[in-house]
This record gives sequence, C-alpha cells and structure tokens, in this order.
Amino acid sequence: MDYKRPGPNQPILQAYARIKNLFEHESYPGGPKHIIVEGSWFDVKGVCPIAKTTLVCKNNQNQFNFSSKYVFLTDCNERPVVLWPYDPLGKLGPGQPDRKWFDVINRNQEDDLEKE
Repeated sequence: MDYKRPGPNQPILQAYARIKNLFEHESYPGGPKHIIVEGSWFDVKGVCPIAKTTLVCKNNQNQFNFSSKYVFLTDCNERPVVLWPYDPLGKLGPGQPDRKWFDVINRNQEDDLEKE
C-alpha cells in the first residue's frame, strides 16, 4: 500500500504486508460493506544493489502492526509479489541483519532480458 507520513511535502512511501486475515465489515446494519485486510507488516530497508528490487524485513514493532494493522482492501495495490530471501544460500554471516531480509519481486514487472 502507498502512504504518506503526516506533515507537509512528505514523499509517497510503500508499505508491504503478509496477509493474515480477510473479512467483511459494515459500519452499521444494512450499511456499505468493505473488505478489511489484517496484515503482518514489513519495514522497507532499501534497494538491492544487484537486482534493483525493494528489500524488506519483518518487524513486529512496525508502526502499522500497532496503529493500523487493519486496512481497507480498496486502499491496497493489486500486485502479485513474491518475498524471496535476500540470502537464500546462507552466505552472509550469522550476525549480519540483512540475513533476515527479503527481496520483493513484482511478478508483473517486465524482464529486462526480454527487451534486448
């Protein structure tokens, strides 16, 4: 989902979550129904220098896990993504924090190799 931090001239940021639950909600009986997403949110850590993909890390202390772990489905971007381990072969040392990071692979992105 895209969001802005409070305050003037803030950039649009992206937030990623693993869906835990989906449910239907209506504010009052007979009122409009909305689909609600409960997610486990990740922190964006940067961009992979090789693959140019977004890097994320699971963080139970993420602000969205406390303040707004529930969002309307209509506020979410429809992008099929894969969370691929940043260090799938375990080559990074045990004390390095990026060992627990994930590459966000957008399944709709064009393959640059097909363009050549």
